[in-house]
Amino acid sequence: MGETVSRFEDLPLQGSPSELEFLHGFNGQFVENATKILKINQPWDARCTNVEDDSGKLVFSLQVDPLSTKGETELLDDKGKIIAACERELYEKTGYITVTENGTKMVVATLTRLLRQKENTMYLYIHSPRVPLEEAKKTYFQRIQPALYIEGDILLKNYDIVAGDIKVDPIKLAKVTYYKEESSREETKKQMRTGGNIRQAMKDSGHFFLHVGRNVDHAFMALVALLLDDLFDDQDNA
Repeated sequence: MGETVSRFEDLPLQGSPSELEFLHGFNGQFVENATKILKINQPWDARCTNVEDDSGKLVFSLQVDPLSTKGETELLDDKGKIIAACERELYEKTGYITVTENGTKMVVATLTRLLRQKENTMYLYIHSPRVPLEEAKKTYFQRIQPALYIEGDILLKNYDIVAGDIKVDPIKLAKVTYYKEESSREETKKQMRTGGNIRQAMKDSGHFFLHVGRNVDHAFMALVALLLDDLFDDQDNA
């Protein structure tokens, strides 16, 4: 399985000192000046996946194309309006966050694993300006600086999303966990020590948590988490 621990596990969730809006055009609707915890509910039917806030209020819902082989999924707000979408490449650890402009699918960000990199690391690249999907697919990312680094046990849903100079001054913008609070994490570990399987327990729970730092676009981070979950859902796609 290779490495699964994040180097940034003990780094506090900082967020951003100023508004960091990846999905432009929403006038800060998905950026808050406080840490936000989102619960991503995943029933057996992926078409019923939704995202709630800490109070249990519906924040986002997903519209999954059941006929798509690329896992094409639209993220909708609480009123059913499309915010953005994501899709993956078949048999590759690569996916795209997209919006539609004038009838053309444009890529906001590409999420990928680079050649000869650690299995527990993924890289996210922002396309500014946005580019058509086919152009994004032709981009050679090996020599481009990523905007975000994702590191940890992605399959287990326990990883960090980090920006900045990761060697000198890393900034944790968000993290994903299979527990809401540290006490829940310890309880899960206890179950595992008594014979339980942590991955099976995760699957049975049907949900995981996205912790988003202050001033960070939580709609975009929700798409990142959902896309990563899709990319790592089938280990035959490793």
